[in-house]
Amino acid sequence: MKRKWYTYFSMVMLIMVFGINHFFILEYNVNIIEYIRYSRDFTHREKEILSEYAPLIYGGNINDPPMGAYYEESGQYLGLAVDHMSAISIQLGENIISRPMVWESAIEALKKGETDICDMIPSQERGKHFAFTDPIYPIRGVAVARKEYEEILRGDDWKQLKIAVQKSDYSAEFIADRVDKKNIVYAKDLKEAIHLLESGKVQAVAGDEPVIRYFMKELRYMDDYHILAKPIYDENCVLGVPIENADIVPVLNKAIFSLRRNGTIDKINEKWMPYAETGSDRNTEKLRLVFLMASLIGLLSAYTAYMWNRSLKNLVDIRTGELERTKSELEVTFNGISNMIVILDMNGKAVSVNRSYSEHTGKAEKDLTGTYFMEMPVISDFEKNFSGIICSALNDEHGSSEAFESTYELKNDSGIYNIKIFPLEHGQSSVGRIAIMMEDVTVQKINQEKLTQENKMSAVGQLAAGVAHELRNPLGIIRNSTFLLNEDWNDMQMRKMAIESIDSSIERAGKIIDNLLNFSRINQSIDEDIALREMVNQVTGLYSANTKKHKISIGVDIDECICIRTNRTSLSHILINLIQNAVDAIKEDGYISISAHMEGKSAMIYVEDNGGGISSRHIEKIYEPFFTTKEIGKGTGLGLYIVYSECAKIGADIDVKSHEGKTVFTLKIPECREHGGDLR
Repeated sequence: MKRKWYTYFSMVMLIMVFGINHFFILEYNVNIIEYIRYSRDFTHREKEILSEYAPLIYGGNINDPPMGAYYEESGQYLGLAVDHMSAISIQLGENIISRPMVWESAIEALKKGETDICDMIPSQERGKHFAFTDPIYPIRGVAVARKEYEEILRGDDWKQLKIAVQKSDYSAEFIADRVDKKNIVYAKDLKEAIHLLESGKVQAVAGDEPVIRYFMKELRYMDDYHILAKPIYDENCVLGVPIENADIVPVLNKAIFSLRRNGTIDKINEKWMPYAETGSDRNTEKLRLVFLMASLIGLLSAYTAYMWNRSLKNLVDIRTGELERTKSELEVTFNGISNMIVILDMNGKAVSVNRSYSEHTGKAEKDLTGTYFMEMPVISDFEKNFSGIICSALNDEHGSSEAFESTYELKNDSGIYNIKIFPLEHGQSSVGRIAIMMEDVTVQKINQEKLTQENKMSAVGQLAAGVAHELRNPLGIIRNSTFLLNEDWNDMQMRKMAIESIDSSIERAGKIIDNLLNFSRINQSIDEDIALREMVNQVTGLYSANTKKHKISIGVDIDECICIRTNRTSLSHILINLIQNAVDAIKEDGYISISAHMEGKSAMIYVEDNGGGISSRHIEKIYEPFFTTKEIGKGTGLGLYIVYSECAKIGADIDVKSHEGKTVFTLKIPECREHGGDLR
């Protein structure tokens, strides 16, 4: 499209340039380039050329009124050409000296270089001797004869006529091909030629119209003779200079252009040739030019509009095809998405469902389309369980409902679903349509729970040896106490001590077993109030035997008043994996520090160890599943992945900073309270 507009404007510019150029030719007899060049002041070189020829000598016809004539009684040389010479002299800033002479002599003097300039009609013959300037005035040639020869003149059959012409005049060259040489009579000027016509020595006279009319009127021959209406030539008169002096022509042209542009030339021509219609002819040509340009631009605009409409139609066809293809591709994509998608209009009716939803519900797409959302499987349960979320989204006038900003988890008889609502069309004041995306995560949730439980069981296995060792101590005490009871002692005090030892040992063993069972049971998504220090002590108690064996000390620095509300099993699983990770990193002789404090409404928990640290190239990968730097068979790579997953489940943030010899995991649990305070 841009290319067509560029072509259109280029063509318009070309037409405009053509029109302006033609206008300059009509008005000033110069083209655009010459107009620009002539509009400048005289250059230094042009002034030098002018000074070489100054003063210029003009040789004109001594008896050629109104073009130029010398009046002896007054001693003045007057006429059209004389006024032009005066105007050019003023424009050049140099004198032009006029030397009137017989026309033939004027031409000869110019050839010999005795004069510098002369006005003439350019011709091929004269071009052999002279260089020509731009035109200064128009001139027409006519033929005049007695009325009885009028028909002959009109028929252009001049060979039988004897015709008088001024010697060396342009008319002589013009009639040379039309009249036998023996029938051409040369006169020194047109006045003499008309006398020859009057005396009957010739049948016709040919020459410049202004001069012929002047002498015919002066000699009162107008009634007896007829001037042919059709000009024998219609030319422009120029200034001729000797061909060897052609370098002055551009200087003279610049002066002529300036006189034409300021109107001086037209005024001089009107003064001496009032009957001439050159101005009206020029105006007619201008009108024709304007009409031609308007027609060309109109035709070009019409053609461009046609081509534009045609290209637009083609573009529309192309875009329509692309839209059809895109629509087809979107339908394939829409139906190929594994998640279930339902699109509702503003009235809550399904306008489109994808294949996944259709297959899940066991209903055809055409049967589901147009159904009210409260009658659609899964969606109706979602709306009931979440108190009108979809209605709220449909009725939200500004399309900024919180319904679009959350992911909801729905549990019903058919499974577990993650549901998200998206706005599809926003008007100025309402949401036009909404899309409901449902992901069946039942299997995923089950697998995730299995993975978490398997990880827990792996940890239980690692703790089993330590727990067994812990149980041996209370079992040994029980065994010794029962031995004492079996002895036949009468010491009641000893028997009482034995029974108390048995009770305390059984209670201790029960706590150890309870801790292990609490950790190993399937995770329940229930939040409860937890005393943080007590819970951490329970978790670290599971590792007491293992840490003693490897000479690792565990320190807990947590205020008893810190209480958090979260999922107990998720938090214990996080701590178990972080402690186990620290134990594996230390190996022998080290410490593990667990501390916590309140930061605003959040509890900050720190698990620090002095193990080998985590390298910078590994630290970004530690939460990836199955990533481990341990030897084969000594790690699954799921510990920190489970930590990250459990943090996401309870809304906690986890961060790690590590360098050689020290690693600190930071756990941030939001919305906590200190003991005795209200839950925020």
